[in-house]
Amino acid sequence: MRILIVALFIFCVNSHAVFVASSIGYNFIQEDSPILDPAGIVSWSAEVGFFNEPLNFADYKFSFEIKRAGYSWNGGQESVSLYLLSIKPITWSFTYKDVMLEIYGCVSQPFYSNNMDENRGKKYEKIFFENDGVLGYGFRLGYNLNEHFLLALRFDSYLFQYEEADAFWVGGWGLSAQWNF
Repeated sequence: MRILIVALFIFCVNSHAVFVASSIGYNFIQEDSPILDPAGIVSWSAEVGFFNEPLNFADYKFSFEIKRAGYSWNGGQESVSLYLLSIKPITWSFTYKDVMLEIYGCVSQPFYSNNMDENRGKKYEKIFFENDGVLGYGFRLGYNLNEHFLLALRFDSYLFQYEEADAFWVGGWGLSAQWNF
């Protein structure tokens, strides 16, 4: 596994289309759920990716992302934060006259949680940390200010499943900035 990670790192460092991105937004439960009086939390993410060619009309890229997502309840008095390590294997983008639309799917693995109650936390650890990952999707609509800098409106959503029958989508809107090297 270490050899694969080192090989991927060397391969990606030598690629010429590297970018970094970050975003800040508002996450909330996106459907009816058994949670009383749901509200949202501030989410953020940091991303590094490769193979991005912003001057092409249609393009794809590959990226890794660290993200904070979650929700709150009781009118925002109590919250749950999940920290995810995501892999976006293929992100498709379409650019026309400096306006970019990007669509992606991702697989995420939680590595830390915050404010989980003890009973739900045990179920969370069993299901999230031992599962195959959390599925998600999203899109960005933005404008290339120049050949290096992009500002965008972002939407993303993740499927959280605490028990076999208790699953719901969490996500929301935010702002994103990207720097192309």
